[in-house]
Amino acid sequence: MEEEFLIKTKNNLLISQKDKETLKYYGIDVDNYKTLNELLYAIDNILDNEDLDSDEEEELDYIANTLQERNYYLNFNK
Repeated sequence: MEEEFLIKTKNNLLISQKDKETLKYYGIDVDNYKTLNELLYAIDNILDNEDLDSDEEEELDYIANTLQERNYYLNFNK
């Protein structure tokens, strides 16, 4: 359960420990990104350019969608 809690990265991005570890598996160190948009771009780059099976694509899509929703709720005026 603790792996689902949000943690702050070196640059104050919020992400779950599980998602951070999953992205590390794909060569994405979230501590190297300053904005969620940069991180989302890196995820999209892997989705577009790597030969992934359907489970891997779903996993990365899920993380990207979660990050996009979090970005919306944290950074856009309502």
